[in-house]
Amino acid sequence: MKKFQLMMLGVATLALFSCKPNGGSSSEDPDDPEITFKSLIDVEDYTIEDWAEVPSEFLTKIKVEGETDMDGIDSIYAYADKVYLNLLVWPRLASLPSKELVPFHIFLNADGDNKTGGYTDWFLDGNAEYLLEGFLFQGGQATIFNPAVFHWWGALGGGITDQSEKKGWFWTDPSTPHSAEDGWGADIPTGSMPVANSQALDGNKVFEIQILRSLVSSNWADKFGVGFDIEFEDASAAADAPWTMVGVLPNPTDGDGGQVFAKKADVKIDPTDRQ
Repeated sequence: MKKFQLMMLGVATLALFSCKPNGGSSSEDPDDPEITFKSLIDVEDYTIEDWAEVPSEFLTKIKVEGETDMDGIDSIYAYADKVYLNLLVWPRLASLPSKELVPFHIFLNADGDNKTGGYTDWFLDGNAEYLLEGFLFQGGQATIFNPAVFHWWGALGGGITDQSEKKGWFWTDPSTPHSAEDGWGADIPTGSMPVANSQALDGNKVFEIQILRSLVSSNWADKFGVGFDIEFEDASAAADAPWTMVGVLPNPTDGDGGQVFAKKADVKIDPTDRQ
């Protein structure tokens, strides 16, 4: 089984015992400001009314624009506070022929550096160091989004489809075969740590997600980049590629020469200390 990188494991272990992704805390230590941090967003309150309290200068709104075939996500709101990355996700349910399994991916340029990371396959800027892979639906029902965490192994600024000298999925070590036993090569396998929590509302039309940022990276820029995609498990697809992508945000648009990719959206961290 693949071992976690020591730094990631140390950060994850600390975060596991200090915070839980629900806007609250699992500790009563009054001397640690991170432990007692209280987010504006609560993903266990059965409402999204708390988003009205988010300061406008720290609220990023992303919506499908222009002509595109990748319109499976209508819009996303993103808000990062001192501890969490909070999301409101409105999928276009009509774009999902099946809800048996609906993967949702979050691509992060956490350090805000265009010279680190990669993945140009669906975004203009190849700078994502991290990928979060979780699910919005499983077995036809909305599910808790608690994703696996992967980091980029490919060429800096490159993509999966342009690595002609190598073969593999470059969110894992391509020199090593992976399986369910090692969490498919993830830094944090799906569900093994409380990376995120979520709730589905309004008849599963909107998903509120809260991600504990310290479990993803210890190096976050004050302004970082995010991108997203949504897929579904296609029973008619090839066995080695059963997922079909139906949405990307920020979305590519149709141009004269084909699809024109967009850059990831910027999210600025709200430094306000709330306890």
